[in-house]
Amino acid sequence: MFQRKEIGKYRSIQSQIDARLNKKYVTPDGDHYSLIKFYKSGRIKIFTYQWMEKPQHMVLSNHMLTLEEIITWINELKSQNL
Repeated sequence: MFQRKEIGKYRSIQSQIDARLNKKYVTPDGDHYSLIKFYKSGRIKIFTYQWMEKPQHMVLSNHMLTLEEIITWINELKSQNL
């Protein structure tokens, strides 16, 4: 959020990201997460988030997801209006 003296001034994407790093955020369901890493790969910005504690309704895994699992996950999020 801008301070009063900063209103109307430009803030770079990098400074906005730096301000968000390692801050704790809360989802509408009360789950806590944090932005832990940011890097650029070409023109793409990649953000890495981490759950502070595992959400009750979510299953976490350490393997790469298949296309079918990704589509199912996206459809589940859409059905929950996230």
